[in-house]
Amino acid sequence: MLSRLDRLVGRLEMTVIGLMIAIICCTVLLQVLFRYVFHSPLAWTEELARYLQVWLMAVGAAIGVRAGMHFRLDVVHLVIPSGIIRYFRVAIHLATLLFIGMLVYYGTAILETVQRQQSPAMNISMIFPYLAIPVGASLMGFHVIVKILQILTGDELAAEEGPR
Repeated sequence: MLSRLDRLVGRLEMTVIGLMIAIICCTVLLQVLFRYVFHSPLAWTEELARYLQVWLMAVGAAIGVRAGMHFRLDVVHLVIPSGIIRYFRVAIHLATLLFIGMLVYYGTAILETVQRQQSPAMNISMIFPYLAIPVGASLMGFHVIVKILQILTGDELAAEEGPR
């Protein structure tokens, strides 16, 4: 059931990424059109594209965690005895989870500081751009927890597979 939820979350992340890329493309196209054709640039397009890129990075990082695409030293796995490699992988994931927990904690803590700030062009609360960090980190944490549980239950193949 957890693997099914992981696949569902992965599909949702990919859909959100696709929508954000489409919106960024349209926004940048509008900016170029209004700036160079109509000689009247829109103030909000650059800001929206920038904030969407931040969200793109955060959700994309979660997709990378799920797919196992982040940097790792495979040579370390070659020198560790096969009997303890499973526990080594769990320890690596737990260390990753610790780092992700710090991202969630400090990413959430900064929201209190920026809640009264407004973006210059769109006049929206700066919570929305900054919220990408704790949300993206939470998604990453979810995928790491799923990987740990898959390793511990012996579902090694599912723990190493990418997005479907």
